[in-house]
Amino acid sequence: MATLKINELEEVVINYHDLDGCGDILYGFQFLFGKKSVLNPEILSERNKDGVFFISNCDFEKCGVISFFEQIIATKNSLNYENIEQPVIHIRCRAWNEFKDYRIAKWTNAKHADGTKKYGEGFVESMLAYWEKDVELIFSIDSIFTLSRDGYSNISLHYDTNTDVLRRFIDDLKSEFQEFKRKNLEKHNHLSQALSQ
Repeated sequence: MATLKINELEEVVINYHDLDGCGDILYGFQFLFGKKSVLNPEILSERNKDGVFFISNCDFEKCGVISFFEQIIATKNSLNYENIEQPVIHIRCRAWNEFKDYRIAKWTNAKHADGTKKYGEGFVESMLAYWEKDVELIFSIDSIFTLSRDGYSNISLHYDTNTDVLRRFIDDLKSEFQEFKRKNLEKHNHLSQALSQ
């Protein structure tokens, strides 16, 4: 299972679980703190009490999650991802292009109580190489996964990380994706052919 390691305790796990009845990939998402689900099982539907959330992206050939994270790394642009069919997991990424102006202004304009500048000239420029890697990820879990059936509510989890961590995660996810496809190609062909008959 590919693990997006946020810090020593927090991690997001994504794995290729199985194929659905159409031969498309079922993804499993877990949100862990100290190897335990961060979500209270008492608020989750019976089939999700273990804290594993399954979605389909209606595809076998490509992984939308991989493409999503690769675009963030390549462009430093904020992006959104959402699988097509219910239940839905939505991922919102806030990246450098979205918060650079705010962050640069905040540090450039920071002052001591006496009104003098807090940071010397060149400080902001020296920090840009670090700051531009920062990303904020917001995973929103569809209410179908919970005891609440109100379609207008969801649970959101926020994580701060960076593109170096995302790159390692995507490398692992790509390897697992290729291996999963190789092992399940025959099953995919059988299911998709049966569906078309």
